[in-house]
Amino acid sequence: MGLPDIHSFWTGPALGPLEQICLASFADRGHRVYLHSYEPYELPAGVERIDARTLAPEGVTLIHRRTGSPALFSDKYRYLIQKHFDGIWADCDIFAIRPLDYAGPYLLPARRLADGRLEATPAILRIPADSPLLATLLANFDDYRRTYRYLSLRRQMKFRLKALVTPDFGLSYLPWGIVGPTALARGIEEFGLWDQRGPSYEELFAAEGRGLFGPEQTVDLARGFTTHFLHSQVPPGAPETPRPGSFYAWCVDQVGARTPFFRAAR
Repeated sequence: MGLPDIHSFWTGPALGPLEQICLASFADRGHRVYLHSYEPYELPAGVERIDARTLAPEGVTLIHRRTGSPALFSDKYRYLIQKHFDGIWADCDIFAIRPLDYAGPYLLPARRLADGRLEATPAILRIPADSPLLATLLANFDDYRRTYRYLSLRRQMKFRLKALVTPDFGLSYLPWGIVGPTALARGIEEFGLWDQRGPSYEELFAAEGRGLFGPEQTVDLARGFTTHFLHSQVPPGAPETPRPGSFYAWCVDQVGARTPFFRAAR
């Protein structure tokens, strides 16, 4: 049995160097990689495009009102991929250190915090198409009121009152991440999937965040499958100009030749 397919989604401006590097990394490790998009972008070698209209009509993107983030729509799209494709979702800021050769039915990045709460991220995701977890995650988009159970009673009342006076009230008004990380964490607990989640959070992500662009942070390459650059923490200009000695510079050395951006720069 070969490696699982990798699926990602991108909308908006052309793929930047960071996204190109990350997609290329999975192809370089032997995965078939598919980018779902509405527009045809210039892609790294080994990455194929799938027209996003096959799963969701264009022009219905959900934008979170407070942050302006398209993450709401991205959350829905990653769940639709789980419903219609046999493969693993990976965000475009995930770099594959080694092949993601886990074959279990679930891949649910989650960890217990010091206070006992469960924290989860759908940055990497695999859920069986017939899973009740997936059905619940998708149903949240059909009726935003289903997500109220994730909120305290005080916050429920706040949003119920706001809905009464806001004609277009919906998911875009609710807290960021409510149908993504929040819903995933609650679903893992509700359906008793902690023991089926796959590799530990630390094994999936050897390192995360802003430090990956600087020479100060070292990454144990034997520790995890991937690193998560976290789009929200990327320093301005860092993807275009790798700092010598940084993990990101190592990534560019690894797969830069596969990408349009760094291939043109050489």
